[in-house]
Amino acid sequence: KTVQNQIEFDLYNSALKDLGAKNFTKAIADLDTWKQQFPNSAFQAEREVYRIQAYAGANQPAKALDTAAQLINRGLPQIFSDPTTGPQDIVRVLFATVVAAQQIPNPTPEEVATAEKAAHMLMDYNTKFEGASDADWAKAREQMQTAAKGALLYLAMKPGTDAMQKQDYATAEADLTKALQEFPESAQIAYQLGASEVAQ
Repeated sequence: KTVQNQIEFDLYNSALKDLGAKNFTKAIADLDTWKQQFPNSAFQAEREVYRIQAYAGANQPAKALDTAAQLINRGLPQIFSDPTTGPQDIVRVLFATVVAAQQIPNPTPEEVATAEKAAHMLMDYNTKFEGASDADWAKAREQMQTAAKGALLYLAMKPGTDAMQKQDYATAEADLTKALQEFPESAQIAYQLGASEVAQ
C-alpha cells in the first residue's frame, strides 16, 4: 500500500516528521488537514494511529483514548489485517490507550470500559511482529503485560483512592475491598485499604 497522490504524500510525510520531532501540536494540525482533504484515504486507519500518538504527546489523553475507542470498537484485527504492519499498529493503539487512561483525572464510565478492554486485549495479544526474534518478542510481551496489569490495577484502585481524597472513608473501604478481591496480591491496595479503615 503506497500513497499515490503527491499532495497526500506531502501531508502524510509532514505529519510523520512532526511526530518524529515531537512537535505534536503541529502533527495534530497536519493530520486534521490530511483528513479534510483525503477523508477516504487508503491510510485512514494508520492516520488514526498517528492521531492517537499526537494527542498522547500533546498531553490530551482523553482525545487519545476516545480516538482509540473508535478503532477498538470496530475491531482492531479487522482494521489492521496486514500481517507486516498490523500487529505493531494494534499494539500501538492498545498501549497508548492504557497509558492515556491513567492520565485522565476523571475518566467517564465509557473511558474506563475502553481502557479495561484495551488492557485485557494487550495482556492476551500474542501475534509476533514480523522480523522480531523470539527473545525480542518475549521481552515485548513482558512489557505489554506489565503495562496492562498496571492499568488494570490503577483502574481498580481509582474509585477507592478518589473516595479517600474526598475523606469518604466508608466508600473508600468498600471500593478498596472490591479492588483487593480483584488483585489479592497487591500490597498497594492492601495499604490503602488499611489507611481507609484507620481513618474511620
